[in-house]
Amino acid sequence: MADQAPSVRKRTGAKSSRGHVDFRGRLLRAVESLLEGGTSYSDLGIGQIVEAAGTSRSTFYLHFRDKSQLLEECLRAVMDDLLRVAGLTWQLPHDSDRAAVGGAMGDVVSAFATHARLMATVADVAGVDGRVGSALADLMDQGRRNLADHIRIGQQVGSVNAGIDASSTAGLLVAMAERGLIRLTPGADPVALAVIADSMTHIVWSSLYEGAACRG
Repeated sequence: MADQAPSVRKRTGAKSSRGHVDFRGRLLRAVESLLEGGTSYSDLGIGQIVEAAGTSRSTFYLHFRDKSQLLEECLRAVMDDLLRVAGLTWQLPHDSDRAAVGGAMGDVVSAFATHARLMATVADVAGVDGRVGSALADLMDQGRRNLADHIRIGQQVGSVNAGIDASSTAGLLVAMAERGLIRLTPGADPVALAVIADSMTHIVWSSLYEGAACRG
């Protein structure tokens, strides 16, 4: 990507501080606002980003090499939150009913929708930017591992259907959720998001829990 910082810039001190996290948050909000306005990330210049964030180029380059590193770090911050919210679903009591799972799915959809434009941008950029693509792949792998572990533990205690393969089922569900939410949530109103959450609940419940021993 263009607008790369001079190699003499030193960022170690800035990146190690709480200030870096706060600064990244400012830039993330600015980028998402610009994306919501219809500008593609590839067309955004550093000047537009720092102006929207109320900061300067020199401060930007104290923290980031270029737009690619900014997008990678924003992705990791957003995905950390999404994985945390999704993890709450997998931590529900083993005898939780469909309504409880539905509430958790609603939280996942809502959290994703908050960053839908950024996630759609990441999906587009990942194919041409190796750093962003690698970061996305690593984070999606983490999501698959988390769900596969949940399936295996649930099968042991009787809360997940015993006849499904944990690894492949987790891989399919995570890929479906990623691509589906990227496609359906940008611009969706609360009614549409509720429909999406209900559909996800049906898929997850039918795939994992329906008919399992301790689900009744």
